[in-house]
Amino acid sequence: MVAISAALLMLAPDTLAAGAPSAPDEAATLAYLRADAALVQADVEGLPAVLAAVKAQAARLQGECPGVLAAAPQRFGFPRGPLSGRARGEAARSARQLNYLEDELQQSLVAPLREAEVAHLATFAAAVLPLRWSDPRIAKGVQAAVTALQANEAPAQVCADMRFWAASGFKEVSLATRAFVTAQDERLANFPFPVQPLLVRFERTPAARAVLGTIHALRERSRALSQPLEAVSRTLARAIGLHTGEDIEAQRPKPGVVVARGRTAAGERWVARVRRGTGCGVEVTVGYGGIGGENSTGWCERNSKAANPSVDCNDGRLTVSSSTLPDTTLVRLRLSNGHTIASAPIRVPKRLGGPFGIYFQVVRGPSPIPRLLTEFDASGHVLRITHLPRVVECTRHPIKYLDGGPETLATGTVPGGPRFSIIGRRYRFLGKVYFELKVHVVQERTRGLAHLLESSGEITFGSSKLRRVFTPEQETSCVPHPYEIVYGWMHEPRDTVMAEGAGPAAPLTAVPLPASLHERGELLYGAFSPPPTKLALRGPSGRTLFTEPLETGELVERCEGEAEPGGPLP
Repeated sequence: MVAISAALLMLAPDTLAAGAPSAPDEAATLAYLRADAALVQADVEGLPAVLAAVKAQAARLQGECPGVLAAAPQRFGFPRGPLSGRARGEAARSARQLNYLEDELQQSLVAPLREAEVAHLATFAAAVLPLRWSDPRIAKGVQAAVTALQANEAPAQVCADMRFWAASGFKEVSLATRAFVTAQDERLANFPFPVQPLLVRFERTPAARAVLGTIHALRERSRALSQPLEAVSRTLARAIGLHTGEDIEAQRPKPGVVVARGRTAAGERWVARVRRGTGCGVEVTVGYGGIGGENSTGWCERNSKAANPSVDCNDGRLTVSSSTLPDTTLVRLRLSNGHTIASAPIRVPKRLGGPFGIYFQVVRGPSPIPRLLTEFDASGHVLRITHLPRVVECTRHPIKYLDGGPETLATGTVPGGPRFSIIGRRYRFLGKVYFELKVHVVQERTRGLAHLLESSGEITFGSSKLRRVFTPEQETSCVPHPYEIVYGWMHEPRDTVMAEGAGPAAPLTAVPLPASLHERGELLYGAFSPPPTKLALRGPSGRTLFTEPLETGELVERCEGEAEPGGPLP
């Protein structure tokens, strides 16, 4: 935790006012920055005492409610095995409620830090509120942000709230928790956006740059002094029964036995490990690209005689892999320019589930491209030649949108729910051109801030012949109530798709695809609440050609399981 710096004060960064910076604007900005530096300085000087108070607060909470959440569903992982729609909804609700209580716990822990910040803000406010700029948005933003930052919330009674949740069987949160969530959402939703972009053009004087350097150094010092808070927070979480990320990591299986090391043709070191007893019997994992392996690739029981070659593009590099024969001791990779790369396969010994081998290599893209592998035995005889999949245009950003990028084809609002838009994209990926549709849903209330969901979940609609006529997809949600957005690409506009089962049958809205996407046909879409139970494909005469049931019952069950027992939060 670090102090809330006034350099983050907020207003929407609209188009900056034109014209050269004026002397009064630069003077006001310099005064603002000096007040900001004094604020951060005060926070840094007070940090030792504040940290002591936070540690005392942690000890108090540990003594007040030890182990209260030991039996709670944890946010790491998900119930194993096949789950019903209701079980998935209940798991989602438990995870959300646990997140509420974790927020409460964090607020209670850092209450001394927050109180110190508010006290220091009084001096800062007295220095910056009288300042004026030629752009009136700056002063308004400073006023709004100071008001928001000075609002000090009462510490949550988190132990009582956690006990309430435990007593309900981890199904319902208390009224106090509901009030806490509502207040947090409102505060975050109404918090102004950064005004800092409006000040940048006034910060170019030598004096302003010097103060900015001081602020940066102070913030680094604050971050260094605040590091013990992470250990305090982890200790408290464990004491009340929460699993931390470190705890989950410690439970993971051991990485396995190292069987080989090397360096790829792209210059990256790699390490191959073998584990037995996993779900795939024998697991081989190669980590490469950094200390401990920033990237990894793996195989399960690669002991068949088939080569099963693959070439994958990742961040402008081509990863080549294949099974090798038991007697293979050397593999030559031939590239499209005629050059070859020789390397030994990864050998898995009998004691670890072998004997078998795996070829692994990484070369830089986009060219030359890998073409074939030749396996040799210890005597230099050719054992097998394997042709590789042809992968072209493997660059750091292999997806290249065509004709100006994604295009919005339709916008709308779910009945009683969020806004959405449907985007058409035509792009080139690894030498091939693709077309797809995506739906973007703006959820107005998710922890107080609007966010964007993107989905392309595919529905199986009839036979392969019919799927060439219409390829539907869907986006579903339980917030604020069960709804479904159905959309897809109609290749033959003469046919009609009807949504049935939720009231009168309704046709999906048709939008012709623009010429810029170079695809014929139409976008068909509809937003429904309650969701429809089936789709029907009708020909030009109105005769139903095919119907496809939708898993509406599963969605309703999931939403029922996810619903808050005390009613939805506003």
